Amino acid sequence: MTVGAMSPADDKVYFANPVYAPELLDFQSFGLKVINPDAPDKGFPYWENLSWENADKYQPDLILWDGRSYTETANAEWGKKQPTWFKIKAAEKGAVVAWPAFWLHTYGDFATELDKLTTAVQAADENIGS
Repeated sequence: MTVGAMSPADDKVYFANPVYAPELLDFQSFGLKVINPDAPDKGFPYWENLSWENADKYQPDLILWDGRSYTETANAEWGKKQPTWFKIKAAEKGAVVAWPAFWLHTYGDFATELDKLTTAVQAADENIGS
């Protein structure tokens, strides 16, 4: 099972670099295979910036969507805005869950987010990105 942490924007898709995201590093240490991008932006290595034409460079089994802008209808909304979003097989299949793209400060909040992630991982098809 692979996951990719992303934050879509009108002009590009930002693919998160776990090295700069403590929560993603935690997920990796727990055994989740969070994809490390090949070419993080040199000036701001938190992300690899992908044009919409290259949105499907990575094919994770599950997309972790930047929780700062996630809504229940976000996947469909981005598909309407940017049809190439659905070139990512996980997006096409609806295998998308919010990722708290910020550090969680309480055990209760962290546990709640881990429960959501666990449910999404268990429901995802580990062969989507293959």
